[in-house]
Amino acid sequence: MSAAQLAIPVALAYLALLFVLAYWANRRAEKGQSWTDNPLAYSLSLAVFCTAWTFYGSVGKASSSGPVFLTTYLGPLLLSPVWYLLLRQMVRVSKKQRISSIADFISARYGKSGFLGGLVAFIAFACVVPYISLQLKAITVSLNTLIGYDPATTDFSQMTILGDTAFFIAIILAIFIIFFGTQNLDSSKRRDGLMAVIVFESVFKLVTFLALGFYVAYGLYDGPGSIFQAALEKEELRPLLSMQGNDNLGYWDWSWFILISMSAILFLPRQFQVAVVENSHEQHLKMASWFFPLYLLLINLFVPIIAIAGRLYFEGQAYDADSFVLSLPLAEGQDALALLSFLGGLAAATGMIIIATLALSTMVTSNLLIPILIRTKAIDLNKAQQLSSSIVFARRAAVAFTILWAYIYFKIIANARPLVDTGWVSFVGIAQLAPAMLGGLFWRSATKAGAKAGILAGFIVWGAMLPLPALWPDWAALLADSEQHPVPRAAFWSLLTNLIFYVGVSLRSKPSALELTQAALFIDDEDHSPFAEPEEDDHSQILNHDIVALLSRFMSEQALEWAEQFFEEKGKSYLPMSLANNQFIQAAENTLGGVLGTASARAIFASMVKQKPIGQKQLFKMLQETEALLRYTREIESKSAILQRTQAELQQANEQLKELAQMKDDFVSTVTHELRTPLTSIQSLSQILKERKDSLPAERQAQFLAVIFKESQRLGRLIDEVLDFQRLEQRKMSFSYSRFLVQELLADVLLILEESMEQNGVTVENKLQSLRPNYIVEADYDRLKQVLINLISNAIKFKQAGRPLRIQIDAEKNGKELIFSVSDNGIGIPNELHQSIFEQFKQGQMPSRDKPKGSGLGLAICKQIIEQHRGHIWLSSQPNFGSTFYFSIPLTTKK
Repeated sequence: MSAAQLAIPVALAYLALLFVLAYWANRRAEKGQSWTDNPLAYSLSLAVFCTAWTFYGSVGKASSSGPVFLTTYLGPLLLSPVWYLLLRQMVRVSKKQRISSIADFISARYGKSGFLGGLVAFIAFACVVPYISLQLKAITVSLNTLIGYDPATTDFSQMTILGDTAFFIAIILAIFIIFFGTQNLDSSKRRDGLMAVIVFESVFKLVTFLALGFYVAYGLYDGPGSIFQAALEKEELRPLLSMQGNDNLGYWDWSWFILISMSAILFLPRQFQVAVVENSHEQHLKMASWFFPLYLLLINLFVPIIAIAGRLYFEGQAYDADSFVLSLPLAEGQDALALLSFLGGLAAATGMIIIATLALSTMVTSNLLIPILIRTKAIDLNKAQQLSSSIVFARRAAVAFTILWAYIYFKIIANARPLVDTGWVSFVGIAQLAPAMLGGLFWRSATKAGAKAGILAGFIVWGAMLPLPALWPDWAALLADSEQHPVPRAAFWSLLTNLIFYVGVSLRSKPSALELTQAALFIDDEDHSPFAEPEEDDHSQILNHDIVALLSRFMSEQALEWAEQFFEEKGKSYLPMSLANNQFIQAAENTLGGVLGTASARAIFASMVKQKPIGQKQLFKMLQETEALLRYTREIESKSAILQRTQAELQQANEQLKELAQMKDDFVSTVTHELRTPLTSIQSLSQILKERKDSLPAERQAQFLAVIFKESQRLGRLIDEVLDFQRLEQRKMSFSYSRFLVQELLADVLLILEESMEQNGVTVENKLQSLRPNYIVEADYDRLKQVLINLISNAIKFKQAGRPLRIQIDAEKNGKELIFSVSDNGIGIPNELHQSIFEQFKQGQMPSRDKPKGSGLGLAICKQIIEQHRGHIWLSSQPNFGSTFYFSIPLTTKK
């Protein structure tokens, strides 16, 4: 039998197989032997991302535009490093909150907002239904291609409904979803049978596509190399092998296509359904984070090969590029392969239709239909005794409505657009949820008002730039003036508008108490969130029995079983007539949220239970928690300030260390120079005396010996200074205290320096001679003498060139201290050095001096000596007018 004769029976047999597989998987799950509760099955279920768009549309796009088809998959591949972290947080929150859809997720994050949930549900419906219609179109075109219609010339929209096999397949899929997708009243629970079908279809479509690719590459041609070589030889095909392709896309367009596909892998309703709602273990995400990208690479491996092979094969003929996967084997008489490819495409399309329809029907029921029925009193919660069957009916009606509306859309509009173009329109629309989703996970100040404004504004811009031009030719002509590709252009402006409104309105609005609570649950680790667990002993005015009765209207006999299990896990017994505590009420609301959605559950509890939203105790607790958070924030800020100060101090210390190291280098250089000078003199004169002892006159020898003696003394002083400073620094220098007259001390000093002062023409005014009364100090005579010698020697050393040096030495009583002063009319010291001049090695840093005239330790030693005597040392000086050094010594008595 030919492919045309077998097409419909094989398609029906395939759909029947899906029913059998789902039924079998459900039975195994009921026995605790789930076939899909493992990381591999979870990873494969994510491949529902690869739809008829991938199977047919990617080939069509690659054959007309070139490598740009890859952007759909590059986004998920590039996102894979952070995909795991984002999805893990979404899974954790969703399991705790019993979230069953992306509309429920956004609604719950922003204070369980019913309006926001309804808005997201409406946008998802508006964006995804065209995408479902795209799958129906793919089924229609592929089935009729097998039957014998030419896809390039046939208008499938003109077929009657009864003559369109895709219509009946849509009905079968609706029955399948109703039977296997709506059995469980709790939408947040896994559906094993349905997921088994998705896993099987993911494997099947990959195997069939790879089989077709091998046939085209190695059966129809001599490998990929021969196909690409043949394309390079044809001018019209050459652009397909370049990055710009036939669409002449630049980096800007590529970037936006990739960004949109990134948001699609996270925020498409069907991806949220399989990745978050159907996730049973957080650990499954680890394998999925690398296996799913590998799957995407494999399924796209032969796309460009089939695309170019199709162009080469049907050159000069009318062709439909989207149908190359069927046209090529059919043209070669490979009916079995054509049937296999058809089933692969059918698997790709039905998988998407099943999950997307299920996700949409859940959102439509929980976020649109039920809230409207409650608000309009169509459902009277005070009178209705049993609502579970009504909810199931509503959900099944939503499934049928979604499939029917998608089919109508296909017949009216989608037939006129290529597969890929329709898909990108949906992707950009769904991307409008990205700011509110991502912001809700990371930005605590994001508000419900901001999320509403952002999503609405972005959706309006999206509608004006993508779907509206298809309905209004004049508007399309206006936008067509732009040179940009319409999809990146619409993505940029809609998301920019979305972000501006989301951030701007959030910053100007204040979150409610419930928004703050939900924000903490979504952003913080729930186990450590101050809002994670309500107070157990904060009783309401509601009995446990009333809560169970409320749940029973929606969950039948499961409500009592659930309540008993809840208290058993808490180590208690269920007491129907006890007042319900907040933990029980919160858990009941979350459980009802799994059935109706969080916003509807919140509305029902608010109206039926009349639980006080925030009691005084709760309010007080929240105020305490808010205060604790503020205190914690202040502590963080304080610690941050301390860290900054510490960092500044460390930086300053580091600078000082550098300066000290530099001074030490200068000191070593200076001391070395100072030591080398007398040493050189001693060596030179000693050598002369040794070699010319007999010929050198006695007078000359005596001069040389005097110089040698003087330089030896100088050398000894330098060494003494270094040793003294080291001992003073290490507090190892011993002081010998005695009582003496200060006049005697100064007289001794002047006698020692007499020769030096005469040589330098120094005039000394000793005011201590006329000091009355005579004062006695108790100090180390030699060390104090060392201080005076150093100060007078410095005055001589730094005298003003060309000006006679005058030194005045004085002392006066100041309370219990005697203050010495040594003044000169030398070169003076700049103000900026007054504080540091007493530091070690500092003398070498004086800018007015060309070269250090000492070790740089003299004043540092003086300071140490004076401080050892419990005194102080300081100076007053002015450059070019001289200096006065002061030091104080405790006065003992007077004579």
